[in-house]
Amino acid sequence: MLRCAERDVTSNTEKSSKYYSAYIWIMFSIETMDGKPFFPERWKNLLVYFEHGNIAEATTFQTLKESLAAKACSSIAEILDRSSDRDRVRIRYACSLDDPFCCTENGMVFPPEKGILEGAGARKKETRLVDIMADLISRYPEAVLRSERLLMPASVRPRDHNQYSSCALPEIVEEFYRDLRSPPATMPAA
Repeated sequence: MLRCAERDVTSNTEKSSKYYSAYIWIMFSIETMDGKPFFPERWKNLLVYFEHGNIAEATTFQTLKESLAAKACSSIAEILDRSSDRDRVRIRYACSLDDPFCCTENGMVFPPEKGILEGAGARKKETRLVDIMADLISRYPEAVLRSERLLMPASVRPRDHNQYSSCALPEIVEEFYRDLRSPPATMPAA
C-alpha cells in the first residue's frame, strides 16, 4: 500500500487526463451452418477486429467504436457474400472490449452507461460495441448482415456457455501456444 499526503503529490491532471492509448476490439467466431466450430482448433475460429486510439476523450472513444463497427460490418458482409462460403459459413458474435459475454446468470457486473453521448435528433447514441454494431447492421445496405448467417446476441447475456467469451480468452491463447509447440503431423512418404 502506498500512502501519501495531498501536499506530496503534484500533477497537472488537465493535460494528462486527455489522452490514454488503448486497443478497442470486437470478436466473432466462425462456424459451420449447423453451429459447429469451422476449424477443429478453437483459436482458428476467432475473427477479431480492432482499432487503436485515444480512449480518454468520450467523443473520440465513441468515434473509434463506431469506426470499428463499420469496419467489422464491411468485412463480415464481404466474407458472407463470397460464393465459396455461402452454404458453409456463418459468423457469431463472441465478445468485445466492453462486453465479456460470458455470464449466463447475471450478465455484466459493470455495464457501460447506455447512450452517454447525444446523437443526431432526439435519440442518444449506443455506447456498447455490440449495440453500435447492431444499430449499424439494421441500417447497412448489405442484406446478408441481417440474415441468419450473422448471429448477433438477442440479450445482454449469453443463453448458454460461450466458448469464445472474454472469460475463455486465456484458455484459447494457451491452446494456441500449445499448438505452436506441437510438431505438425507428417505425411507418410509415397
